[in-house]
Amino acid sequence: MKKLLAIALSAIGPMISSAQTSQQIIRTVVGGPGSGAATSLSTNPYTVATDASGNLYIADARHFTIQKMDASGNITVVAGSGTNGFRGDGGPATAAQIGSSYGIVVDASGNIYVSDLDNNRVRKVSTSGIITTIAGTGAYGYTGDGGPATAAQLNSPHGLALDASGNLYICDEYNGRIRKVSTSGIITTVAGGGSGGDGAAATAAALSFPIDVKVDASGNMYISDLQDEKIRKVNTAGIISTVAGNGTAGYNGEGMQATLASLYYCFGIALDAAGNLYICDDYNFRIRKVNAAGVISTVAGTGTNGFSGDGGPATSAQLSYSVGIAFDPAGNMYLADRNNNRVRKVNTAGIISTVVGNGAASFSGDGGPALNAQFDHPYATCFDASGNMYVSDPWNHRVRKITTAGIVSTIAGNGATAWVGDNIPATTSSLNNPLGMAVDASGNVYIADANQHRIRKVAANGVITTIAGTGVAGFSGDGAAANLAQLNSPYDVKLDAAGNLYIADYLNNRIRKIDASGIITTIAGTGIPTFGGDGSAATAAFLVQPQTITFDTSGNLYFSDMGNYRIRKINAAGIITTVAGNGTASWGGATGPATAAAIFPAGLTVDSAANLYMTDNVSRIRKIDANGIISTFSGVDSADFYGDGVPVGLAHLNHPSSVTMGPLGAIYVTDCTNDRIRKIDYAVSPAISIAASQNGICAGTSVQFTATAANGGTAPVYHWKKNGNSVGTNSVTYTYAPANGDIISCVLISTDPAAFPDTAVSATVVMNVMPVVKPTAIVLANPASNATSGQPITFSISSTGIGANPLYQWRKNAVNITGATAATYVATANFDVVNNDQISVWVKNTDSCGADTVSNNWTVVVLGSTGVNAINGNAGVAIYPNPNNGSFTVTGQLADNRSRTITLEVCNSVGQQIYRQNVAVANGTINQKIDLQKQAAPGLYFVRIVDGDKPRNLVVEIK
Repeated sequence: MKKLLAIALSAIGPMISSAQTSQQIIRTVVGGPGSGAATSLSTNPYTVATDASGNLYIADARHFTIQKMDASGNITVVAGSGTNGFRGDGGPATAAQIGSSYGIVVDASGNIYVSDLDNNRVRKVSTSGIITTIAGTGAYGYTGDGGPATAAQLNSPHGLALDASGNLYICDEYNGRIRKVSTSGIITTVAGGGSGGDGAAATAAALSFPIDVKVDASGNMYISDLQDEKIRKVNTAGIISTVAGNGTAGYNGEGMQATLASLYYCFGIALDAAGNLYICDDYNFRIRKVNAAGVISTVAGTGTNGFSGDGGPATSAQLSYSVGIAFDPAGNMYLADRNNNRVRKVNTAGIISTVVGNGAASFSGDGGPALNAQFDHPYATCFDASGNMYVSDPWNHRVRKITTAGIVSTIAGNGATAWVGDNIPATTSSLNNPLGMAVDASGNVYIADANQHRIRKVAANGVITTIAGTGVAGFSGDGAAANLAQLNSPYDVKLDAAGNLYIADYLNNRIRKIDASGIITTIAGTGIPTFGGDGSAATAAFLVQPQTITFDTSGNLYFSDMGNYRIRKINAAGIITTVAGNGTASWGGATGPATAAAIFPAGLTVDSAANLYMTDNVSRIRKIDANGIISTFSGVDSADFYGDGVPVGLAHLNHPSSVTMGPLGAIYVTDCTNDRIRKIDYAVSPAISIAASQNGICAGTSVQFTATAANGGTAPVYHWKKNGNSVGTNSVTYTYAPANGDIISCVLISTDPAAFPDTAVSATVVMNVMPVVKPTAIVLANPASNATSGQPITFSISSTGIGANPLYQWRKNAVNITGATAATYVATANFDVVNNDQISVWVKNTDSCGADTVSNNWTVVVLGSTGVNAINGNAGVAIYPNPNNGSFTVTGQLADNRSRTITLEVCNSVGQQIYRQNVAVANGTINQKIDLQKQAAPGLYFVRIVDGDKPRNLVVEIK
């Protein structure tokens, strides 16, 4: 829930901003079918089923949902919006309306089949969560055998079963038949419709209200024949017989043949893995078992209606109208213990426990989100100065609070109705049908405790007291302390701007006031239940069952004079007039002067523009504008539930009991029979824009699009599209490598509850993709080959596509040459490069979409290098000086210390030997001077040390 703006709580709403859109939408903000921990929820189970994974499914008849309990014990709704009706085929099952469901079965693939009794249909929830009708037209009747099941008429479908081939069996209860829907969707009758009895063909037999059906692994069918008090069997040959029940309602037969036993309304049956038959012997408050020998026994229930026994043997537990039964793969048994509002489990050891349900009719959710909480006919709302909402939950005998963060809790009432007392924590005291409320500036909450004939106050510290009423219904006390006065079913309380408290004293036919000193007086009504007094003092007027009070910005008091079918006004001078209603009840929504309209008023509120809103009869909110013209603001003639997230005029309501102006000008309606609080406020328009990280990009480059959403809600959904086709991503960003001309857009689905419509489409972006220009480069050299030692070699390139300002990096043997970044590279043979060096160049086109390339390798050839070995390792041996003038010394330590003779050779750059000498070395030490001045021209020479088979080469330069 959004944070709500603080307001002074005199039931006066703030002015609606003229900048807002004129479209108002309605949505649920509090209450629903419930979800969460299974044992904390309310449920009213009519039947149960399990799937192959052991998940439990519950048909909750109170909340018109199919619930699923997983292995962790958490409940989620898998079908049904929480209100009775028929709507939603082809869409999400959780948004659909279903009626009372008495049958569930789950196939091997996880599809769920539901008998939607109120709608005379069987519906299917696919594994993707989509609901459809698979049998029944919705009309009561018996037609369609031999044709498509969707064209057939059913009459109150109950139990369901599947056989091993996937055929579906339906208890068509009021038609007295079992009908089969084949896997191809064709419906036929397979049992019932005749007058025969046991031993006859099943299609010739009479069935009286068949209510449940099961099929065993061999294909035998079992039928609970409710009115005949029997369980019947149809074998694979199609012959019917009785397997349990003697046809007389009652209880007997323990340990006897089941056909001799009396049963009493067997609503549900089940088969375990061993083929034993189990019977919900409903009015006997037992679960009974028929074993393979046909002997009947009790496996759960004492026979006494009630609730007891959890944690002990199931046979010692009390049950209350158990109507459904199922087994999980482990052999545990689950019971729909309907009137105990629980699903109970009997484990394989026979111990019973509650696995679903808190035992309440419809109460759960304290401590969690308000939308997951369950309420039971909520009546009224009000707000404190911080924007927290208070809801009277009369059938749960509580007042509950919803914080601005949307968390619900109970602030008053323990759920019981018997008087407990005052001056104790409000949550430990009792309320009996709490209705209207008000909150003062200090945070004190005032409650009309109708059936205890009191006005109760819950202080900011949580302590409850009585400020008006003695607890005895009656009328007395005017002019004295309010806590000594008698009230008679007070329905509403409101505060004016000065802090005076006003009471709609319903059955006293009066409006009463408690001033700041605690004195109570009557300000309207004589107590005589009739109509009269308009234009005169309100104290002399006649009222009938005033129900709701509100104030306008000028301090005028309005109240619904429900029994007179009017809305009346008391001005500051105490004069009463009628502002709406002609004194007759209405079921329609005519437009015209409000005083000429037929109305059935209940809740009231006034906005700061002097528009008056009222809940009218069973299904509408009507608006009376400042000119006195009445119109329908929300609701239609149908009292049901529809329309969350749609314009307010399209919504359906079900007995709305109150309407309140809340923070920011929103209107809150208590949709009583739908167990919800719904909020009406101005729609916001979702919008989306997208931007690319770059456009005008190079081919092969990825681009990231980012969406910016307005009014997208807390979890917006994004559908990106390329050239009109979905690209299957749900993210605020989309990254891909585009082609030229691609058209990108994004669809936003807003999760903001106030969004209408809930989708928006971005403008398109057309991609400009430019081709990549990859250069070519071929290395050239001058001289092209056979450079002599010491000769400069100039390397250049022949290229294309290098652009206006290319970059270069020359490489030798694939290693970058430091500083060689010009278009040419000059190297000296045998200094910068030597024979067989590989020269290449990296070139980068720096223009837009320019690429880079690496040239071919140019192999360096230096003349005279042929026949001269590469230099071997010469650790410890050196020539000095070097360079020299032709005379130099070879000195150093050879690899070992042996004394021996070695050979010294000198060759020029073309491999010609110009010097050779044997040299004796002692202890591996060489120190030999060589003088080549007369025979050596300037250049590079190679000195070879020949030491056995290990020659070593050294280079010397002669200048």
